[in-house]
Amino acid sequence: MPLDNPYVAPTSDLVAQPRSAVSPDSWRCHWLLGYALNLIVPGLFASGTLSPAGVTGLVAAVLLMAAMGSAILTWRPSWTRPAAKGAILVALTQFFPVLQMISGMVAVSLACEITGAESLFDDDHFGRKLDLVGGFLATVLTALPLLAVSIVVGAIAQWVFAGSARLQTAKPPITSDSGL
Repeated sequence: MPLDNPYVAPTSDLVAQPRSAVSPDSWRCHWLLGYALNLIVPGLFASGTLSPAGVTGLVAAVLLMAAMGSAILTWRPSWTRPAAKGAILVALTQFFPVLQMISGMVAVSLACEITGAESLFDDDHFGRKLDLVGGFLATVLTALPLLAVSIVVGAIAQWVFAGSARLQTAKPPITSDSGL
């Protein structure tokens, strides 16, 4: 029976894995917050274009898109950080909502074309409301470009901030005139 030194740390075959300061689950919660914040301007815009049945379509589409986004981020945890950063950055653009208004107007026009409804932007049909299917389609068609932009913006922000972090942690080169 060998005598073991009680002061020596035991050995292990496990390898330490680096951990992020924020877990993917936390980033997924940040994404859901950004997703919810991104509903403000499109929701206000939609309130004037939807019938009560259209509001049901909007709610169904919002819940579906949130569930699909959460499922995709669960499937690809490496996407959670850029998606969350991008969602929050795009939500901040609602103070000058050009992106949201263009996306919403194109989506409502497409929803009218797909469902066969008259255009809501003509003077003759102003005041008409989208029904259940139109509200669902308009919501999904508004959300898809905004989600795509938020992912691209988040990936760019991730790349820029990761690059600046590398620059800050880089050690200065040792030169011959350092006094040693």
